[in-house]
Amino acid sequence: MTKNAGLLARLTFITASLGAGQTVLLSLVPVLLEHTGLNTAELGSLMALGTLSLMLAAPLWGWFSDRYGRRSVLRTGLLGYLLAQTGFVLVLLALADSWLNLNVGLMLLALMRLAYGLLAAGVYPACQAWACDTSIGGQPLKALATISSGSHLGRSLGPLLVLPLLPLAVLAPLLWLLLLPLLSLLLIWRAPEPAIVTPTPSPAADASSVPLRPLLLAFSLTAAIGQLQFLLGPLLGERFALSAEQASAASASLLVLVSIVTILTQVFIVRRLSELNLALRFGALLFAAGMVWLAWSAQAISFGLALVALAIGAALLVPAYSSQVDAGAETSQRGKRFGQLSLAHTAGYTLGFAVAGWWYQRWPEAPLAAAIAAAFLALLLAAFRPAKNASHSTINREQADN
Repeated sequence: MTKNAGLLARLTFITASLGAGQTVLLSLVPVLLEHTGLNTAELGSLMALGTLSLMLAAPLWGWFSDRYGRRSVLRTGLLGYLLAQTGFVLVLLALADSWLNLNVGLMLLALMRLAYGLLAAGVYPACQAWACDTSIGGQPLKALATISSGSHLGRSLGPLLVLPLLPLAVLAPLLWLLLLPLLSLLLIWRAPEPAIVTPTPSPAADASSVPLRPLLLAFSLTAAIGQLQFLLGPLLGERFALSAEQASAASASLLVLVSIVTILTQVFIVRRLSELNLALRFGALLFAAGMVWLAWSAQAISFGLALVALAIGAALLVPAYSSQVDAGAETSQRGKRFGQLSLAHTAGYTLGFAVAGWWYQRWPEAPLAAAIAAAFLALLLAAFRPAKNASHSTINREQADN
């Protein structure tokens, strides 16, 4: 294994640990509500605070990684992430044991979530930028697909990490919120600075500009996914006459299926693609078709297949438009660009969750209709993007397979 390949494996583990930490916490929501005295509005507000601060801080951390180096930003971000999660877990345990007044605990939890968002915001953009800096042959698609598949793998493993610790104590799985950033920090702390591969820029490329079209594509895609994720449980319960417990179990199982399909697509298809435009347009078409298919699915098998189509489409789209964000970028500009991409992703998810929750109370069909509209906006953005130099849309297959 080369130094650069070893670094990519470390970066992939870090993004997987981020994804796993998110789903571990989400899996524990019912337990936290029961044992800490927090209600759904308070816990939801805490989640939103972390997401909002992460969204706002990501571009700044991307710029820091350009100026001060990827490893320095990763070390700082992971250390801050670890400290914020440690404080968050300690306050939750104190509330569960009635050591803290609820109002004081809520204020401390808000501070910890704010610190989490502000400090952890640099981790994912720095991983993406560093992976592109060292991509083999200066072609980033394979590296970005690997980073993205790591994130999806972590999200699918998160609920599974909870199960072995639950019999020990109901809040024992919170330990993962400390172990995951600690392992990531140890893994990257002494990572060597590898040789940076500088791509040959297109004569028309402006290395200082952040491409707007892929950012809008990222925003519309995640807005659609955010609404669908919020809607999935209620939609399953209503369409297939399931109880709340059955709908939750079915939703969790389907999300694991989606993560597995996404990983397989990115590992066995995206990494072998030779045409970036094909991945972008076919992915957008499949995602939009899957969303419409889902809206009309009356049978469980059809519903599951529609989600598989959505997962494959998204798995093709994310590395493809991430490569567009990177196209023509100098090493000193990559952190800024991926910070902007992280902002677009987080803004889309945040808007999707917020709009879906507000609309669903007034018109249950509205979130799905809005998700379909966002999916077709992504399709339009993918289909009518400006033509680029062939050197940016075609990937040398021999280099990608090395």
